[in-house]
Amino acid sequence: MFSALVLSVLVDRKLTGGVEGNRTPDLLIANEALSQLSYNPKTTSTVDFFVVLSREIIYIFILSYNEKEKKMFEGIIMVLIAFIVVVLIRLLTLYCWILLAACLFVNLEAFGILNSRNRIVWNVGVFFERVTEPVLEPVRRIVPIVGGIDISPIVVFFAIEYIIEPILYRLLIA
Repeated sequence: MFSALVLSVLVDRKLTGGVEGNRTPDLLIANEALSQLSYNPKTTSTVDFFVVLSREIIYIFILSYNEKEKKMFEGIIMVLIAFIVVVLIRLLTLYCWILLAACLFVNLEAFGILNSRNRIVWNVGVFFERVTEPVLEPVRRIVPIVGGIDISPIVVFFAIEYIIEPILYRLLIA
């Protein structure tokens, strides 16, 4: 649907020139407009940088369209960005639940409540290991095991909940 919309806008777009007055009549005004473009934004955080960068890409992409088409494209792209951010937040929340279930599974297996010789239990354990180990292994290299307890899942959980998700929420409301 989006490609059909873009194609229809590209086909229907009129190439207008300076006769209609849509070009800058004065060189001074053009220089002032160009000086306000931010090719290297000075922001306080990485999220602000990506927000500014995405908006600049949007404006570069729709630079040659009229105001109505610009608003339409900007709205469509912002909705797509918001959708992607919401999906990422949901996936991170799902990963936190999987991480919690994997920790519970490992403890139940360690205390002998679950029998790992059972094929279903073994398959669930392999699933949890394949999903969580690529994230937990680098954290284990940095965070030591304290008193025989692996705290890497806690570190990953807190990193997701208190660092990554707030950045995504800020990107969503920006």
